[in-house]
Amino acid sequence: MSQSTCLALVRSLTPVPPDEGTLARYYGETLIELGADPFLFEATLLPVSLDQHTFTLPDFAVNLQSVWYDDRALDAATLQHMQAISPQWRDAQNQPCTYVTEQETERTFRLFPRPTQASKDFIFLTGSPFGIDFPSYSVAVLHTTHPSDAPDLLDLMIAHRILSREFSRESQHQDLEYAQRCEILYQLLRALLRTNHAQSQ
Repeated sequence: MSQSTCLALVRSLTPVPPDEGTLARYYGETLIELGADPFLFEATLLPVSLDQHTFTLPDFAVNLQSVWYDDRALDAATLQHMQAISPQWRDAQNQPCTYVTEQETERTFRLFPRPTQASKDFIFLTGSPFGIDFPSYSVAVLHTTHPSDAPDLLDLMIAHRILSREFSRESQHQDLEYAQRCEILYQLLRALLRTNHAQSQ
């Protein structure tokens, strides 16, 4: 559904007309909140330069979920694990098999071993960047995100978050009891989605 459809749902859930000026802002802010949860995903391709070993998530990414190099998923490793392999692990070069986020700057990860080849050009002849057109020796990351429009399954949850905020603020139609009930339902639906995601792993 689009933002306009979700906000129409908000209006249908209350007999009191909400303040139209704040609904769109609440919608956008709720999507940002939900970006930290593992059910709004996006995949992004990252080019690899010769001898490059660290990579930064794009601005629209929130939390890193998994990393792929070429056509294989990489395991996440702790700094302690890497130090046990070798104190000079950062200098190793070969086909990457794992990645590390500890001691890197925020939103950055390091491949181990560091790749020895630059990625091929990003040319998607068949329109399948994650299929037949996947550029060799590239990095792909799966990360949470906060899109401009939410998928259908989130609309009811988002609508209750918007209602909770709208009716808890000071206004002529403030209704703290109704706002609290909406917030409870929002948190319940959010927890159910988290549980569903965890069980599917």
